[in-house]
Amino acid sequence: MYESYLSELLKTIHAFDQVVFARNTNNFVFFEGLKNGVIVKIRYNIEDKHFEAFDYSKWLPL
Repeated sequence: MYESYLSELLKTIHAFDQVVFARNTNNFVFFEGLKNGVIVKIRYNIEDKHFEAFDYSKWLPL
């Protein structure tokens, strides 16, 4: 439901070159994004309505 809308938000607001939907759960929608040649793991928190990026140890606000 949210995947295509959130993908476009990542491309326009956060300037990702490419965004690929990975999976969703009850609370999160997960993506992988390409920005400046770097692959970034991203999730959207449905309850809190914000994006978070993974830095190999924890999720941080995007």
